[in-house]
Amino acid sequence: MSILETIQKDSVKAMQEGNDVERDILRLVLSSLKNAKIEKGELSEADEIKLVFSEAKRIKESMDQFKSAGRDDLAKREEEQLAVIEKYLPKQLGEDDIAKTIDEVIKEIGAAGPRDIGRVMGAVMGKVQGQADGAVVNNLVKEKLSK
Repeated sequence: MSILETIQKDSVKAMQEGNDVERDILRLVLSSLKNAKIEKGELSEADEIKLVFSEAKRIKESMDQFKSAGRDDLAKREEEQLAVIEKYLPKQLGEDDIAKTIDEVIKEIGAAGPRDIGRVMGAVMGKVQGQADGAVVNNLVKEKLSK
């Protein structure tokens, strides 16, 4: 069952149970997935994961903005929505696992310095697809290639 189908089923379930937070965020994600499907024609599982991940990232950014503005009530709602979305994403890798993958890629492609950041990033993101935030990967790659 695809992520799209799972979210459709869970959206109906949330509606029947009266779970407003889950229903609202699943509708939003479902809308994004359906729009992307209309644009592309067919979505691969990787495309679906990427879309759900971008929605999760958007929610994290909103949550941070609400917290910095002192709007803890809105930040809490975003946090609840994030918890719902994360159920549909692959398990996120820790920094240690990401660092190991980066080390492997650096060895594989023979990266030697900061000029190879783009090549390393491309290869690492291909391997950790949907399991790591690109900003975290980018920071670790820069750190390792700057030494």
